[in-house]
Amino acid sequence: MAKAIRQCQSAITTTEKGNQAASVMDHQTIAQALNAIKNPTRVTLLQLLREKAHTERDIQEELRSMRFNHSLTTIEQYLQPLIDAELVSHKDTRYSTTFKGNQILELVSKTDFLLRVPANSSCFEELSLLAIKNGYRTFEELTRLVGRPLLPRALNRLQKQGLIRSNHPKDHVQFYRVRVRLLGGGTPTERRVFHAVTQESISVRDLSKAVGISIRRTYKYLARLKKRGLILQRKLPVRYELTQTGNVVADFIEQVLTRILDRPVKTILTPYVDPDEFGMRGSLAIIQQYGGKGILQSDLWRRLGLDSRKGSRQVLNLERLGFIERRRELNKGRWTFRLFTNRGIGTVDTVASIPCVSCDEDYKGICPTHAVNPATCNRLTRWVIDLDQ
Repeated sequence: MAKAIRQCQSAITTTEKGNQAASVMDHQTIAQALNAIKNPTRVTLLQLLREKAHTERDIQEELRSMRFNHSLTTIEQYLQPLIDAELVSHKDTRYSTTFKGNQILELVSKTDFLLRVPANSSCFEELSLLAIKNGYRTFEELTRLVGRPLLPRALNRLQKQGLIRSNHPKDHVQFYRVRVRLLGGGTPTERRVFHAVTQESISVRDLSKAVGISIRRTYKYLARLKKRGLILQRKLPVRYELTQTGNVVADFIEQVLTRILDRPVKTILTPYVDPDEFGMRGSLAIIQQYGGKGILQSDLWRRLGLDSRKGSRQVLNLERLGFIERRRELNKGRWTFRLFTNRGIGTVDTVASIPCVSCDEDYKGICPTHAVNPATCNRLTRWVIDLDQ
């Protein structure tokens, strides 16, 4: 049984590492291919080589007839990215387009959409367009595919090109009431502010008009109510969507990448999974199985099929995050550590009282695909506050 568990864990870890390598490989392939065809001169070379195979000298003569005076070295530099992207093949001093290159050329020759994005980049703009097209709407969702430091610049470029737009609300900070009654006194104005705050959420601007005081004073009374735990605030998520031109560009990029990678683009837009993080989850699950008895760290490493170096790193990371506790123990004449979890295994009883269990919106499939979602659910927020108290 233990041997089967080790084999299963090893197989899962190997699969995760393979997915990580495939993701990196896909991104390199995407960047090579898109950067290669975002250059008008390379598109011209593809058109020449599609008609018949050419040598570098033949290409130079053809380009001179088009009033392009390029040296053989420059032509070779233009051809190399096309070869790396497997759009052009080089055999016996002659260059010709591949089958993939012919397919890409049919798409590229119909439009100049790729000239709207940086010519030589990591293609984060293109990935962002595809992500928005395939359901990634908020900034946090997009950070799964594009790094948080690089995403704002990519989104800003796409907005300047008119490819995406955001519904950034003017009053994106909303306040809502989590208590029905105001207990413990309070000034008359404070009571008016409290009763004007709805359970669905209201902006400071609308609240100021409803109570009849300035926005500055409204903030002052809201701060008092927040300190007493009577109201909470939330920020409405900024959502991005494609414009009409952006839809066309995203469709075009999707068709190009489908031909380049020879598989659906949705398989590319998979959130990155850190293999170390996956290993930590597996280690924590095994430690939780032993409950209050704990498990020796050497036994944990054997069950996971890890060496002491990698196993120690996972254990130390779990302890640093507060998931487990290590206790020194003398075992068979040697000092070692026994691992205990700080969190129990979840059961049905632990989630039976969650509002989501009997939520009509969740049953109908509305949550979290529409405006209703766990981040803005008042019922769930009140349940968490009552649970904490």
